[in-house]
Amino acid sequence: MEEHNLIVPVFVVNVSLFTFFIGIWTLLYIVTTTHINFVNEEASTKWLILFYALPVICVGLIYWIGFYPGVMTPDSLNHWMQIETYEFSNWHPFLYTMLMLGLTQMWESPAIISLFQVLAIGFVYGYAMYSLRRMGIPSYALMITTAVFAIVPVMGIYSVTLWKDVLYSLMILLFTIIIMNIVVSRGEWLRPWTSIVFLTIVAILVSFLRNNGFPIAVLTLLMLAAFFWHYWRSFVIPVAVTVATYLIVTGPVFTALDVNSAQFTESLSIPHQQIANIISNDGEMTESEKEYFDAVLPLEEWEESYYPFLSDEIKFHPELNQELILDDVPRYFGNWASLVSNNFSLAVDAYKDQTSLGWQIYESGYTAAYANEIFDNEYGLEMNPPSEFLHNRLRFYLDFTQDNLLEIVWRPALFTFFLALLTFASYLKNGMPSLLVAVPVILNWGTLMAGLPAQDFRYLLANYFTLFVIALFAFVRYKK
Repeated sequence: MEEHNLIVPVFVVNVSLFTFFIGIWTLLYIVTTTHINFVNEEASTKWLILFYALPVICVGLIYWIGFYPGVMTPDSLNHWMQIETYEFSNWHPFLYTMLMLGLTQMWESPAIISLFQVLAIGFVYGYAMYSLRRMGIPSYALMITTAVFAIVPVMGIYSVTLWKDVLYSLMILLFTIIIMNIVVSRGEWLRPWTSIVFLTIVAILVSFLRNNGFPIAVLTLLMLAAFFWHYWRSFVIPVAVTVATYLIVTGPVFTALDVNSAQFTESLSIPHQQIANIISNDGEMTESEKEYFDAVLPLEEWEESYYPFLSDEIKFHPELNQELILDDVPRYFGNWASLVSNNFSLAVDAYKDQTSLGWQIYESGYTAAYANEIFDNEYGLEMNPPSEFLHNRLRFYLDFTQDNLLEIVWRPALFTFFLALLTFASYLKNGMPSLLVAVPVILNWGTLMAGLPAQDFRYLLANYFTLFVIALFAFVRYKK
């Protein structure tokens, strides 16, 4: 009987693995053998941008009405506090705060910010479909893709959520579209000066809309310059202006405006989690390590505050001695490295748990899929949808997808897997330059795997936005 009970699960696992690998090979075969030859359809009217933007905007407006004036969490309210008090901080990106400040000069309501995001997502997505149509992707494929993009609730709820992650992810998508145009044209897209200006602006926006954006923008530009070295002059201005703008704004401008920079300790989520896991499991520690980490945070608090999938309890612990860390950062990392080397298995376990959102499709801890309310605040901001019926229907739809389709809709690891698979298929068809198209989103994923603070879908929203474009791009054959 015990042998029979063992055989059944093993059989199911083997069949599942076989089906999985057959599915992968089938997808690769379909993508690599389906050739949509790049035709550069100059006749494609730019009105197509509006044509494909409108369905996305219309769905976004439904969410805008249903969650009027927009969804706001403590992060959103921190931005709002800054535009009310003019006490600025780059803990949450300064550029997003400035955008909110500028928009609210026209209409002092979160509604104008959420409306701006709805329109921005629509037009960037429309530009993506327009670009793909020029490459030869048939209209019916673009229409089906647009319908899926609009109907899946990710776009809808995030378009009306006041988070910097939304516009940052949108700029990653726009960066991806630009690279796609550069790659298929073999660099010819860079010839007009307007293209250089466009590329530079997008690189700057990526740099400032989230604190991990600057290295992503610069590394991507340098990789493009390396692949398209015949056009190296076209990348001098984007690289130089992006770096100079970043240094000037985060230096003299921040100083002049008294903008508080983001705390370095914000980036220590994973080291903190590894230390806490080792302490919680009575890992091997020297006396000097015990003394140091007890001074950073009492050892019993490391253990008490440790939750494998969220670093906030440690990172924002009132007894955490941030000054001790900042006064001698090499000492912190030296003790951490020594602790990890002597407890490698425990450190790996902590890393796997903390970064599970990015690589694990099934949920083992929790998933913060989305927000759908305005949190309590002192500014009198409340959710006041014109239609309670619409509000309730949308909440029901969101709850349904979270309860029944979590792994498919709200675990970005699945999108990461398909991004990698489709990028590989494009490489098999078109060669090395095609890999560049996925560079911004992969770099974003990589930087987050080095410092993911929580299991929030929004951190990897760019995976969802770019998947639709990269999936269609994989069918384009431009290599002669």
